[in-house]
Amino acid sequence: MIIMHKNKAFFLDRDGVIIKNIPYLNTIEELEFLPGIENAIRLINESGYKCIVITNQSGVARGLVSLDELELIHKYINKSLRKHGAIIDAFYFCPHYPSAKIARYAVNCDCRKPRAGMFYQAAKDHKVDLSNSVMVGDKSIDIAAGVNAGCETYQISNSGVFEGNKPVYTSLKQVVDFVLTRKQASKMVTAEDQ
Repeated sequence: MIIMHKNKAFFLDRDGVIIKNIPYLNTIEELEFLPGIENAIRLINESGYKCIVITNQSGVARGLVSLDELELIHKYINKSLRKHGAIIDAFYFCPHYPSAKIARYAVNCDCRKPRAGMFYQAAKDHKVDLSNSVMVGDKSIDIAAGVNAGCETYQISNSGVFEGNKPVYTSLKQVVDFVLTRKQASKMVTAEDQ
């Protein structure tokens, strides 16, 4: 029996999409939200999409970030967003790295992007239809992971350059506006056809 999931999600990379990319961030004092992020995530929430973070965190495997520090950072992100009426529904992170300093994380896992393990787990936990979902990242491995999971993908870059014939957006807000405007236009066309 095939189970059809009706939920859809915006899957977001964390560093470079939601917060400034600071390598191996391990303290909230250094955390800096990217401009307009609260508004973008609130729009995701209001649109009926789940908002789920999918992030590689090899700093755990390298002994540079503890699980407690990571949890504190994620709680702080959501607490700050809530003040603006926005929320991330879940955080999924991969702590592994094949040549890890900490032996238990030295795993060639299925969850580290560009593999799609975190997407599959999130889809199972939140009953998400991956084919009706979106992945937004700032690196090619984010895009590859989204493709591997069967999601529509969008890349954010401050340069705003084009890769092939696909535009690269400069902020999450730009992507959210584009996706939601297109979905709204699609609904209007469908209604007119009836």
